[in-house]
Amino acid sequence: MPFAVSVGQESFKLAIKTPQPEIASGLIELDNGNYIITGIRLNDNVSPDSKGMIWLVNAYGILIDSVEISKQDTIVYLGKVQKYGNNYFIAATFAYYENSDRRNFPVFFLVDSALNLLNEYRIPLDSNYSFIESMGTVLAGDELYIGGNARNKNFTEYYTDLFICKYNLQTHVLQSNFLALTGDQLSTGYLKTSNYNIIFSVGLWGYPPDYSYGYYTLFDNDLNWIVTDSLPDDICLNNSSINLNDSTYLLSGRQSVFIAPPSIDEERSVLYKMAFPNQPINSYKYHMGTDTLSFPAGSSIDTTRTGEIYFSGTANVIPYQAPFQQDPSWIFLSKLDRDLNPIWTKLYGGDMFYQVYSVKATHDGGAIMACITYDHRTQDYEHDILIMKVNEDGLIVGTGEELSNISVQDAIVYPNPGNEYFHIQSGPQISGALFELFDMNGNIVLTTILDERVETMSTIKLSTGTYPYRITFQNKIVGSGKWLKK
Repeated sequence: MPFAVSVGQESFKLAIKTPQPEIASGLIELDNGNYIITGIRLNDNVSPDSKGMIWLVNAYGILIDSVEISKQDTIVYLGKVQKYGNNYFIAATFAYYENSDRRNFPVFFLVDSALNLLNEYRIPLDSNYSFIESMGTVLAGDELYIGGNARNKNFTEYYTDLFICKYNLQTHVLQSNFLALTGDQLSTGYLKTSNYNIIFSVGLWGYPPDYSYGYYTLFDNDLNWIVTDSLPDDICLNNSSINLNDSTYLLSGRQSVFIAPPSIDEERSVLYKMAFPNQPINSYKYHMGTDTLSFPAGSSIDTTRTGEIYFSGTANVIPYQAPFQQDPSWIFLSKLDRDLNPIWTKLYGGDMFYQVYSVKATHDGGAIMACITYDHRTQDYEHDILIMKVNEDGLIVGTGEELSNISVQDAIVYPNPGNEYFHIQSGPQISGALFELFDMNGNIVLTTILDERVETMSTIKLSTGTYPYRITFQNKIVGSGKWLKK
């Protein structure tokens, strides 16, 4: 297993590369400064088998150890990591096929800080269901709460129900409730408060308004159903949530906005500060314009010790191509204040396909992200893992031997190459910067002030060719490159 790392006091980047496809989906910072990373390693892209993977990385980005968890003829997914006493609790899913019918059920592993496996907990399936998909788990003392969706064995058409369960890790007592409503109910996230449980989901259930497909469903602590209603702005999918206090929480998701003209949907990554149970207070919305798609990470938000908020996702995703797309993408990371006002936004990558799965704030005020990469020029439908630890300013500032550079940008120009236009995406930290586009003789052909997060420049009058550009902020060059008109 070759790997490369750059070392620094507050930041690093670690690439884990093997011949097999891999995904890193969960992470946690340990009390000793190390990190546990969880994920999956497929044998190949055809075999039904896979291994759950746990990696141990130290505070300097050095891979210390790795552990495989495998079961014969079973796909093993490892996800969220939570602290449990002096040890760590890892959510997992076992998936296998029985008479061509897929079976899913939740499993949990308890490990110590050296990745020694201490215990395994299997949550029994209700006899009426063959497929249970967990979309969120929360530990509250010895009580494990799980929210997700389940498929009834006797379905006559594709049919899923929401479920909520509570499992005591000491007594092994299971309490559960399945909410059977007309139509598909697909869980996309879960939040546990002190008195309630919320499952976020998608589906056309017949609740008014009929066109809405982003929902929250509220249960009490005894798992009784209280209400189901629409989420603000129809946000759905990639739902991450964090409690701020007893009355407010953070909720992320995807939002589709119709722009007329040019009669196109704009896909946005959105973050809401919500008053319990379903009232928006403030929002932050990230997008790259009307011809691109961005979506939040699977676990996209976390808060620092001083109350700032990290929000991350993947930008410039090509539908039906990702995660094996040829066009480059970026990981965006925004740092926000308590009221969701942006402090800065950084963009990482841009030379191949990048996708972020999880972000966590770290004890030093920075953040760590679990990502995958795919370069169609060198990889044959298999992903590598990239772990990025950035400092409180979003920078990767290592000492010693460096990896090949991962671009960290305050502003990017795309599409590149382009034709009749290009966009300039910039972070709030360089608001008011000067953008200048030159011809090859050094003459300025386009210029603008970057007051908006996304500026669109018409290039219809420009001839085919290469155009250098630079971005200047407070008398310093903060970005430069070349844009190619096809």
